[in-house]
Amino acid sequence: MKHFFISVECYILEALIKDIQMRLALLIAAIVFIAFTSTAQQICFEEFREKIADPNWKQLRATEDEQVRDSLQRKRWRFFDMLIGCQMPYFAGQLMNQEKITSDDLKGKIVVMNFWYIGCKPCVAEMPALNRLVEAYKDKDVVFLSFAASGRGDIENFLQKREMDFLIIPGANELAKPFMPTGGYPTNLVFDQSGSLVFGGEGGYVDERAKTAIYDELSPIIDDLLAD
Repeated sequence: MKHFFISVECYILEALIKDIQMRLALLIAAIVFIAFTSTAQQICFEEFREKIADPNWKQLRATEDEQVRDSLQRKRWRFFDMLIGCQMPYFAGQLMNQEKITSDDLKGKIVVMNFWYIGCKPCVAEMPALNRLVEAYKDKDVVFLSFAASGRGDIENFLQKREMDFLIIPGANELAKPFMPTGGYPTNLVFDQSGSLVFGGEGGYVDERAKTAIYDELSPIIDDLLAD
């Protein structure tokens, strides 16, 4: 009988510990949510990843609770929405032709940015649609700029087989970080003539949808900005 009571007590204690762990995980998620909703509007590119995105990712990796994970993941899907209206971060880079380019050179222009690397299948799959954008707006005051994580030599070899009509900054992994709250590829951004973010999105397709998806998504946004 004594052993029975000890077993029951151990079972109850184990259940209490699991309940406390669950409540603690939910509390941490709630704290992250409060910080996210109350401060993200005040935090833009330079600090967003450090103060919002990275803590979210650490918590996502640390928890095994599916309810908490789902809550944290849903917040990640909203990151770009929280950055709408933020000013373009300052950057200074060098294009494939060795020409220097900075964010100051883009003032007053609509800027479409693409973030990619050679081994990223959806990045490569959407390039024909991105090239269609360049062709469609070649006579307009729109700049198409890509930040490639791949190195210059690799890109030179890549461009012998495939077309990428955006201006390309090679080896741009560090330059790209402030622009990419989750670090996902491909990422596409659109900034208006005042330098404010009006669109942000990540991910893509590797099937037939890749041939048109990003063009269909971005062209109406560019048209609206040109009409203003």
